Amino acid sequence: KDRDVLELGCGTGRITVELAQRAARLTCIDHCPEMMAQNRKSTRGVPLRITRSTVFGHEYICRTPHDVCVCSLVLIHSTAEAQFRALVKVIAASCSVAFVFEDTSRRATSEHTELRTKEELKDAFALWGMKVDRESEYDLVGDKIAFLKFVK
Repeated sequence: KDRDVLELGCGTGRITVELAQRAARLTCIDHCPEMMAQNRKSTRGVPLRITRSTVFGHEYICRTPHDVCVCSLVLIHSTAEAQFRALVKVIAASCSVAFVFEDTSRRATSEHTELRTKEELKDAFALWGMKVDRESEYDLVGDKIAFLKFVK
């Protein structure tokens, strides 16, 4: 509430609408123009001015640090390890608190996703000085979804 929030991988706006009702400022990042167009439609009528940028998350340049970053089911799309590490670095450099929600299931996926364990996620963020403050895991139709709160 009343924070400067960065939403990486904002997609169609399902989470954006909720964040916009609480945040003081909101920056939304997504690489897909069609998703960003849908995000704009989803947030029509929301009083908060939202800044949007159509760019890959690992290419985002944070000019003014945000208080919080929300990243939901985005890291799984960084299939190349270098891209994944770059995205974690962007998150850590952009905020002091990060909420990361990721599928940590152990199953076969497509070439467009790379599932990582909770430990792999924790280790990646630890490299940038972020430690787990809270964590939980939920079963979603057989998938394990990890909810991790990282803090500096």
